[in-house]
Amino acid sequence: MIRTIALSAVLLLAACAGSSDIRTEFLKAEAGYTVLLQGAANYVALPRCEAPNAPEICSKQEVVDRIRPAANSADATIQAAEDAVMANPDGDAAQLAVDAARNATGALQVILMQYGIGAN
Repeated sequence: MIRTIALSAVLLLAACAGSSDIRTEFLKAEAGYTVLLQGAANYVALPRCEAPNAPEICSKQEVVDRIRPAANSADATIQAAEDAVMANPDGDAAQLAVDAARNATGALQVILMQYGIGAN
């Protein structure tokens, strides 16, 4: 929660400054991933519906099995984008890494939306 608030503050400051550089693009991608990851983590933490005496609010193992690789992929690309942006923000590799991070985050978002999972 604190990380999400901090990221939001950084994004707000960057927006106010009118900055559209690669660092801002990365922070937007990371903030989006952070929100999606919270929704995914909340769902995965629920008891499994397949368990005996499962509560009414539960998670299906088959959905968890789709979320985990997408979340891991998004996490890896976010980390790679951060490394690329920190190493050489003016290079093409940084832009490509940020684009890949956005794409992987988008794939996670599609899976979560498909199952009606939000960041509650």
